[in-house]
Amino acid sequence: MFPKTGKRQKGVSLLELLISIMLLTTVMMTFAMVFPGGYRLNLKNRMESKASKIANGILYKMQNMPFLGTSLTQPTVENMQNWDTGTFADQFENTVERPFYLPAKSDTNPGISVKILDPTVGNGGTLARIAVTIAWTETNKGGVITKKVTVTAYRSRNHQ
Repeated sequence: MFPKTGKRQKGVSLLELLISIMLLTTVMMTFAMVFPGGYRLNLKNRMESKASKIANGILYKMQNMPFLGTSLTQPTVENMQNWDTGTFADQFENTVERPFYLPAKSDTNPGISVKILDPTVGNGGTLARIAVTIAWTETNKGGVITKKVTVTAYRSRNHQ
């Protein structure tokens, strides 16, 4: 029998301990389910940011090249309208590291797209829209999808 001293014994009962463990486990499981989604989102943002930096680097190169030129072996803004993989590959594709790549001209969003906006003004136009697209592939729920980032800028002939 228990002594009848009138004082209650202090301590934690087994029931209180089990309830606190159950609550702690529930909270930890909730956090554990949130972390993988946050990791995937972080990875996605990192890939998009890196692709954007690569595209901006190529765009910077293109904005600093001559607008017009007579040599077809040197890229100019005007002859970059006909760019496709292989034509000026050494100028731009060495900037793009794997898993990123410049899509071909036949793609819906080609890697480098240059359009002279006013071809009738002056000799060869005075304004061009330059768009650089960087693509990469990701696996998503068992399938492979292609992701793309496009950066666009305008270049005027009198910029030289």
